[in-house]
Amino acid sequence: MHLSTDFRKLIVDEFRLVAKKVKEEQDNRRKNFFFSAAYGIVFRILNFSFDPELVLIHGVLNMTYSTTDALQKRIERGEESVIQIPFDKFFGTLVSLTEELATAIEEDKNIYEVLQKIAVLSYALTGNGYYLYQKGIIQV
Repeated sequence: MHLSTDFRKLIVDEFRLVAKKVKEEQDNRRKNFFFSAAYGIVFRILNFSFDPELVLIHGVLNMTYSTTDALQKRIERGEESVIQIPFDKFFGTLVSLTEELATAIEEDKNIYEVLQKIAVLSYALTGNGYYLYQKGIIQV
């Protein structure tokens, strides 16, 4: 990924702060709110330093936030009674993966494996993904 040292540090520091805030927060809606800052920092940096890998990072993180947010809202409104978020496991794994992504960016390593893990994690919150989670195929 072609990023200046300053932009790389900004992303890494923000991801680590996001992981810390999500880990410390007790309320699941607020956990997801704090997670949204991860794709937010990537979006802002894209305006100053475009890189295709940043687009991929933004897309996966935004999808994860949006999928989680939509499911949380459907559950709260009583519109979803089948798919449930295993909150402790889900957000705990998301924290670990956010930290892993920060380290990969900091060390300029391949980001695709960790992004794949994040994408699969959020896929577990969809109908088919939740079915695969219940079958034990997807681990959260």
